[in-house]
Amino acid sequence: MLLVNFQALSQSQQLHKRVSAIGVRQEESLLEESASREAELLGNISDLEAELRNTRHSLDQFRVESERANALVADLANQVNEFKIGVKITHSPSSCK
Repeated sequence: MLLVNFQALSQSQQLHKRVSAIGVRQEESLLEESASREAELLGNISDLEAELRNTRHSLDQFRVESERANALVADLANQVNEFKIGVKITHSPSSCK
């Protein structure tokens, strides 16, 4: 009877060791997967930050160019108005005398 109990205890201990080893391997595997996923996500974040910086730089350049174009349009509009005023003065009835 003692031998049977000892064998049962021994089998139980071996089973416990195997189950524990499997649990440790699964936990290590999950930790490796998590670390790999974290590294991938950090890389994605880094890429997105670089893309955002480039987009902001492009936006700033477009804004500067837009402001320059708007100033040019305003200047041309003023020149057109001045030209129209000049044409009206030269063609007005008082200037024909």
